[in-house]
This record gives sequence, C-alpha cells and structure tokens, in this order.
Amino acid sequence: MKMFQNSISRFGFRSLVLIAIPLSVAFTSCKDDDDEEPTPTPTTARLLVTHASPDAPGVDLLLDNVKVNSAALEYPNNTGYLTVNSGSRNVKVNVTGTTTTVIDATLALVTNKNYSVFAVDSVSKISAVVIEDNRRLYTIVE
Repeated sequence: MKMFQNSISRFGFRSLVLIAIPLSVAFTSCKDDDDEEPTPTPTTARLLVTHASPDAPGVDLLLDNVKVNSAALEYPNNTGYLTVNSGSRNVKVNVTGTTTTVIDATLALVTNKNYSVFAVDSVSKISAVVIEDNRRLYTIVE
C-alpha cells in the first residue's frame, strides 16, 4: 500500500512539475510593455518627378536633402512613382553632381495620395508644377 502511495505521490509531483513549467514560461515575459505605446506605422504618399525642361541638364532629385535617384534624370524622363513619407517634405532639384539647386519646394503630401512634380520651362526660368494625381480607373460604357 505504501508503495502505491509513493507511486501516486511521485506521479502527482511529476505531473504538477510538467504542468507548472510550461505555465510559468507562458505567463512570464522579459519586460513589462503594458504601458508602452505601439510604434506608429509611417504613413506614405507617392511622388513622381518629371524632367520637362528641354534645355536643362540632367538633374538629381533630393527629398529632405537625401538624393533619391541613382542616375541623372534627363529630359523628358521621370522617376516613376516613389513611395515617400507623407507630411511636409522638402523637394530639391539639383544639377547632376553639384549642389546647385534649381528648384527648392516644400510640399504637403497627404497620406495615400499621389502627386506629380514637373520641372518646366527653359533652364533660365525653370519652375515646378505640382499636381495631385487622380489614379482611379474608369470603365468606359458604350
């Protein structure tokens, strides 16, 4: 009888340990993050820049003073849509390989909107035209 009780108590103790260990691991964490705010996900807009000044040299595009194109943007090419953080963004167009800025504009880019920037006119009068794009697809019904 005593041997039977010892077996039960050993079996009960082992069961208790086998249940207690996973539970303690499951309910224990390295740090208490209940009070921490989650890291916000950056919101983005899309920006396309077109070199539309026929007599201007190739240009570099800088967004918040960081060059975003790997090769000179030449007339009449564009960057394609770039995904950028929304909000107030500084856009500069520099003559390729220099710090000579020909366009310096601050744009208010709204989340989930698309924009096109055109560098237009002759090099002596170059300016930027900014357009909010409507990229909806329409079905033509005949």
